[in-house]
Amino acid sequence: MKKFLLACGAAAMMLSVASCGGSAEKGATDETKSLSDSLSIVGGQSMGLEINQQWQMFINQQPDSLKSKYNKKDFLRGFQAALKTDTTNQSYIMGFNVGLNGWNFALRQNATPVRIDLNTFYKEFEKSFMLDSIAPNEVGLVQSKFQSLMGRIQEAQMKVAQEAKAKSPEAVANKNAGEAYVKKMKEADSAIKTSDSGLSYKIENAGQGDKVKSSDRVKIRYTGKLVDGTVFDESPADGVTLPAGNFVPGFTEGLLMLAKGGKATLYIPADLAYGVDGIPQAGIGPNSTLVFDVDVLDVNPAEDKK
Repeated sequence: MKKFLLACGAAAMMLSVASCGGSAEKGATDETKSLSDSLSIVGGQSMGLEINQQWQMFINQQPDSLKSKYNKKDFLRGFQAALKTDTTNQSYIMGFNVGLNGWNFALRQNATPVRIDLNTFYKEFEKSFMLDSIAPNEVGLVQSKFQSLMGRIQEAQMKVAQEAKAKSPEAVANKNAGEAYVKKMKEADSAIKTSDSGLSYKIENAGQGDKVKSSDRVKIRYTGKLVDGTVFDESPADGVTLPAGNFVPGFTEGLLMLAKGGKATLYIPADLAYGVDGIPQAGIGPNSTLVFDVDVLDVNPAEDKK
């Protein structure tokens, strides 16, 4: 929708340029008239096709309950009204174009729980625009405040979106299945412990020497599975060398319990793995518990230091 609206804004800008057309007509030649006719035809076709394509994409993205709110006849009435605007008043056209940008910002924001009151928005715009003088640092201070506010709003919106994802049937089912699986495994094997973070683990061999640090590079062999036994990832048979701190939090926590030669099974809950987003392309659904069998083959291999 943003690109769609920007294209409409571009049309308004074209109108302001067209305001000079009256004087140009007096000196028109047959060639320029022919070019003008061609530009009018091809320009209209080009913009019409591009906007039509964007319109279809926009409509297809809308839920069925909202699609009926949009129709091409209403769009054409708005487009024609813009084309017929009095272009001799340049200030009005400039304000109209900037107003479209403000409307676009409000439209996108008002699709979220944090909405903009257009009357308040306009009053503050008018107050600021009509100032006779602006302090040197005032624009920067207000823009910084605005960016900070938008950051807080985005964080709040992400939190709401994550909470909604966590309540989806698939996410709830995966969470319950993971918790039930780990509980069953712990009941069957007292060697499985759970850390304060929620990571469950079984250390079969702690290894020898200093334990892995998050700043180390480790050569490891691993297999990653879902609680139903599906393998979603595994290393080459001879292992892979990677920074110890570059894994999901639960995997890194498990590595830091081991030294060279160490071996463990890690039961990583979703909040220490890929959370409510999961990784669909890897077959990891929302709120999936991951099970890793990992062997630490080496710590800071010599060939990696060269």
